[in-house]
Amino acid sequence: MLFASSSPVFPRGYSQVYQEIKVSRLCSSTLGQLAQPTCFAVVSPSDDACGGYPEVAVPCFVNGDQSTGTMDTLVTFPSNHNGITQDDKNMVAMDTDTGAVWGLAFERFTGLIWSSAYVKRHSGFGPGGISAIYITDPVAMTTTLFVDVNATLGIDVGSAPSNADRGLAGLTDANHDDWIYTQVTKLGMGDIDYD
Repeated sequence: MLFASSSPVFPRGYSQVYQEIKVSRLCSSTLGQLAQPTCFAVVSPSDDACGGYPEVAVPCFVNGDQSTGTMDTLVTFPSNHNGITQDDKNMVAMDTDTGAVWGLAFERFTGLIWSSAYVKRHSGFGPGGISAIYITDPVAMTTTLFVDVNATLGIDVGSAPSNADRGLAGLTDANHDDWIYTQVTKLGMGDIDYD
């Protein structure tokens, strides 16, 4: 958590991990004019040790109808990865598992990664469609549909034509995906959080 204050007070059970960080562009631009603000972070003592280089998870986007079963849509790699080689990259979900996803959340106690379907031009939906939230076990490399928020919870995130009706085909096949062009950021879900 990032805070700005001239005299921080920490909740009981929390420790100060960064103190007296000079006013940065982030603090001064987003938090306005405070009397000599200080940015700092607080964490629960049980969160203090992440050990080594924690894994980072990122979504990858695949062209087409998400039917190859060979393309990465969710990968992890160590946070000290230099990007020169792909040796450290771990594929944890494929196109047939999730389709296009954007929002990611990590469940620390179980090690599961949650992801939300995303409306993206040229990249199709996964098996859960536009309103899917998936859970991926990065160790077992398995992904399951957790919930369809529209069908199960009644949360209307909109509807979209099927991948086939959008004209999406194979990985290397050209497509226009005209209908979705005007719908990106208007339909579906964006980011998700887990608390």
